[in-house]
Amino acid sequence: MLLTEAHILLGGAPFLNAHAPTVGHILSSTVARVRPRGAALVASTMESLLRNYPAEGAALLSSCGAWGPLLESCAASHAGVPRCETDRVVGHHLTAVARACAAAPGILDAHLPVAAGRERPQFGPRGLVDLYLSRVDGAGHGPLGAPRRKLWVAFLVSLLPPSQAPRGLSDAAVKEMDRLVDACVDVLTELDG
Repeated sequence: MLLTEAHILLGGAPFLNAHAPTVGHILSSTVARVRPRGAALVASTMESLLRNYPAEGAALLSSCGAWGPLLESCAASHAGVPRCETDRVVGHHLTAVARACAAAPGILDAHLPVAAGRERPQFGPRGLVDLYLSRVDGAGHGPLGAPRRKLWVAFLVSLLPPSQAPRGLSDAAVKEMDRLVDACVDVLTELDG
């Protein structure tokens, strides 16, 4: 993973253009399929991809099938499925979703809803927004937590009308307006302090 991340960072667009299928295969083979320690490395690679090439990275993750396992992992966590990914790993996944949707608002249209597990309701836009809002306080308050919380809240605010976000995500954000305003106030207070 570290080599893939280094190539993404150092190789730039020429590397990504030449090796996109390989990078996609590596990410789709590992996302939501490794232990938490390995998941941090996968998340770091996805983060580098989405920071440097937001739209291209989001499209690459979509075309290689990485969004499916990532969203299924989030769905299992939201539904309380035993032995699902840890909160830390789900936080990495939510950060990747926020970054990708900022660059390509409709990127998740083809991937939501997903099954949350046996005998569990499907995980759709409303579940995704609820997952963000239920985890935003636990995203951390240290040097890495504040930027993550700010990104998540900015993503949720970007869903509010008028936006380019899919209608399902936009409606879900509006329905959770009270919680969203609370999260905004918390993040702004943290930035002020």
